[in-house]
Amino acid sequence: MQRYIYIDEFSNFKEFLLELNNYEKDKLTINLLVGKNGSGKSTFLDAMFQIATHNLKGMDFIDKKTVLKYSIKDNDKLTITNLSREESEYSLFKNKIEKPWSKVIRFYTGNTKRNSHLNTRSIIDINIDKSKWIFMALIFSGKLDLENTNNEISNKWKEVLQLISINNCNDIQQYVNPKVVWIETNCRNNNDKFSELLSDINIRNPHFSMPSPNNLLNTNDKEYYRHFWLLNNNSSHFVNKINSVESLLNFLEYSNNIENDNEIIFKDCGFIYSFGNKKDIPIFPDQFLSDGEHALINRYALLSILKDCIVNNIKEKFLILFDEPETHFNEFWKTEFLFFLEQTLKDCPHDVFIATHSAMLVTDAKKDEIHRLEKSGNRPFSYPTPINTFGVNVIDIGKALFQMESDIGRRSQTEIEEAIKKGDPDVLNKLLREVGPGEWRWKIRTAIKDIEHTNKCKNYAKKD
Repeated sequence: MQRYIYIDEFSNFKEFLLELNNYEKDKLTINLLVGKNGSGKSTFLDAMFQIATHNLKGMDFIDKKTVLKYSIKDNDKLTITNLSREESEYSLFKNKIEKPWSKVIRFYTGNTKRNSHLNTRSIIDINIDKSKWIFMALIFSGKLDLENTNNEISNKWKEVLQLISINNCNDIQQYVNPKVVWIETNCRNNNDKFSELLSDINIRNPHFSMPSPNNLLNTNDKEYYRHFWLLNNNSSHFVNKINSVESLLNFLEYSNNIENDNEIIFKDCGFIYSFGNKKDIPIFPDQFLSDGEHALINRYALLSILKDCIVNNIKEKFLILFDEPETHFNEFWKTEFLFFLEQTLKDCPHDVFIATHSAMLVTDAKKDEIHRLEKSGNRPFSYPTPINTFGVNVIDIGKALFQMESDIGRRSQTEIEEAIKKGDPDVLNKLLREVGPGEWRWKIRTAIKDIEHTNKCKNYAKKD
């Protein structure tokens, strides 16, 4: 099946058309948006977010208008549109259109401020600041039990946590393990309203709880209290496991009430970790983890949560929008991201769009999953991918899709080229000791041999 997405009059998008080849309605579809900075990748995600918020199943947006014109067509069938009959180029216009998604999830890592749309149970808008609640939601849903070897989610999580352990511990079996969780709120432990809320988010019967003796004050002199729960990774401590998505929505909702004095506020949260479960093993707070390690945990927690898409025995379809999810990942972790995404969501019918600058992610995507955006006349256009991307070398990806003119950095390239041009053998030999294996080392060696050959010829000429 082919899907056509048409967007008009949105930012600098004018009559923009994106073609999705091999689209399957009831299966996971992955789409990567690549291109230079400013080519329109994030803007396309914003447009899709707005289209989805007006076309969610169970929602009624009939009286609301978007600030863009759009239509989505599957083969010859018009799925959704806000174009009038006269504006639509499609002949099969229907007044009763299909609602394609149950929820829309947008996750973005940039500094650009985007309006929060967290105002329904079907719209999930997450930035870096809100991402700290993702792993908390997975833990409190009761779905993650690291001691249960028959738990598919938990086994995947051991692989993820071992990626962090490789950086910190020689024994990767001693994976990073959450031991204590805390939430900072404006409620004391004996608050009835807070106790009722804890019931809603599934910690009605925690194993261990205590308020911090120190009140925390924000700039408005409001008092906040830190509540602790000791975890032993046994989901039996949780009463009635709940849907992970609902757990995330609960946390985001109560962390979004900062301006409301009458509401319970979740101001902050965190974990205390250990390496493994051995007795008397040292523990450490989560600020000991790097930004990249926090990013790894929260990104994969979100994937695990989005796997939980069955409600009332019906499989829901999500539109998932990731804006540079590889931010803070090292190159090795980038090789894992699409694999974990596909393995985690393989049984889900979700539509996933990922804006990325990572050549490594592109090597894990097939040609039909790549959409190259470029500007022409200050307007974004979608162009075909010029090469087969699946399994190709990252250097070839960089040159074909990211306009890389070299396979090394400009600093090293400039110094090597200038040294070869000057032809000083001492400088070239010094560089030879500094440059690693590859084409540029070969160029230096070739230049040195050419100089030696030239000098030999000169010496023969003098003898003659």
